Amino acid sequence: MSQEQNTKYNINLSEFPDDVTIPMVLLQDKNLNAHAIKLYAIIKAIMEDAAFCSITNKCLANLMGKSTATIQRSLKLLENRNYLAIVTGRNGIYWERYFFL
Repeated sequence: MSQEQNTKYNINLSEFPDDVTIPMVLLQDKNLNAHAIKLYAIIKAIMEDAAFCSITNKCLANLMGKSTATIQRSLKLLENRNYLAIVTGRNGIYWERYFFL
C-alpha cells in the first residue's frame, strides 16, 4: 500500500486529519484493547466532522494491517461498551452499515 493512496479500497490517506483526539474515558477503559482504541481513532478520522461514516471491514482491516476478524471483534467491543453505534440499513437494493460515535 502506498503512503498516499490505497487504490484497492479507494482510500486517499492524505485526506485524513493529521491528528485525532481520543476521549480519556476510552483510554482508561480496561476492557478495551489497543486494536479497539486504534480502530476508534481511524473511524473518527474518517468521519472528521460528519455525523456518521460507512466503511467495510476489509477496508478497516487494510488500514490497520489486521484481519477482518480482529476488526469484527474490535467493532463489537466498541459497540458493547457504547463508544460506537452501528446501524445497518437498506439503500435501494444494497445494504449499508453506518458508524456513529
